[in-house]
Amino acid sequence: MEQKLRTFPKVIRRYILWCLGFILLFYTTILIFYLIHGAYIATSFGIELYGRQYERDLTADPQAPPPDSFNITTYETFEDIPEQIRREIPKNKIKLGKLFDVQLKSFEKQIKSGEKRLDLLYMILPYQLNDGRILFIVQNFNQDDKNSVFFKEIINFSLVTLPIAGGVIILFLIIIGRLGKQLADPAQELALWAQNLKSENLNHPIPNFGFIELNSVANELHGSLVRLDEFVIREREFLQHASHELRTPVTVVSGNIELLAKHDLTTQQIKIVDRINRASRNMKQLIETLLWLGREREPDLIKEEVDYPALLSDVLDDLSYLSQSENIEHQVKMKNTNSVSASPAALYIVVSNLIRNAFQHTPKGHVNVQLENNVLTIENFLDTQSPQLSNEQTEGVGLNLVQRICTRCSWLCETTPLENGGMRAVLSLTKKI
Repeated sequence: MEQKLRTFPKVIRRYILWCLGFILLFYTTILIFYLIHGAYIATSFGIELYGRQYERDLTADPQAPPPDSFNITTYETFEDIPEQIRREIPKNKIKLGKLFDVQLKSFEKQIKSGEKRLDLLYMILPYQLNDGRILFIVQNFNQDDKNSVFFKEIINFSLVTLPIAGGVIILFLIIIGRLGKQLADPAQELALWAQNLKSENLNHPIPNFGFIELNSVANELHGSLVRLDEFVIREREFLQHASHELRTPVTVVSGNIELLAKHDLTTQQIKIVDRINRASRNMKQLIETLLWLGREREPDLIKEEVDYPALLSDVLDDLSYLSQSENIEHQVKMKNTNSVSASPAALYIVVSNLIRNAFQHTPKGHVNVQLENNVLTIENFLDTQSPQLSNEQTEGVGLNLVQRICTRCSWLCETTPLENGGMRAVLSLTKKI
């Protein structure tokens, strides 16, 4: 399965957002817990202060009454606690100094004034005095008591955390946006700079991308392109010199052949001169094609109307020394062929390499060459008695050159292995077979 590509800024923002979101959720949960738990601790400490104050009062006056105020009630035994409250706290679970909370939703208490009020929450602390007695100090929080706001504040604390959390999230989003921009923008600038880096601006100074790592990448990329550009310049100079040096001997051979053709020659000598002249002409075209193939920025070779059957006949005539072996039989068929628009040199190189490859890799067998509807098919069939050849031996080095020329000329050449080590090559100049 193809992996989905991602952009650098999105990855940075996503991971930072997930990390900060997790931290925010974690600390918000802890904050809520400690707000509520801290309220219980504060209440326990406040009730305990009543017990300590009572001990001081007993030291000054042994008959001092236990703590009792508008929302503080002291019971000397567990059984003295009202039944409605007592049954909410199992006696066997009572521990000294541990605060218990009891919430009663439907308990109404009659007071002297005749008014009724609903007791919502009772906080009970078992407190042990110095003389060993245990007091049960109860603090109640009533719905109608404006001074007893403990229960209400606990709810308020929980609600206050929501806008706080929302504000923190917004703050984190702003920070994430700024941080992502600080991290992602230099990488985007590096990518844009690399896309626009060409030979014409290699001498411009390398920009500062704000990070040591990005600057290092930019330096390495710039250095690689500088070395590549220098190599291309050296190759171009070599091709220019090679073009001149290779054309010179070909020109000399062509000139001498023209002088030789002016003399009276025998029929056999005329055939030899024609073959030398054709080889010289092919060598000139080969040089032009190879030089053109090595210059990617040069325009394509000029196309001409090429007589395809005549070109194929010339190739077979030039390679006749390969087909004269007693172990090789060959057959040539041409049907529905006409001229094609192509570079003569490039087409000659492709056709000659395909046919040469077929003959050279047929130690014993037969070769079929067929040109039909301007589609060239070359097959070499090996006798079953012949040893099997490897793919590298069957394909030959020339096919690499064939594929490169076909790619540059937008031609199609397909090779298919045959049984007993042979191969079928199909050449189409229209990309359709």
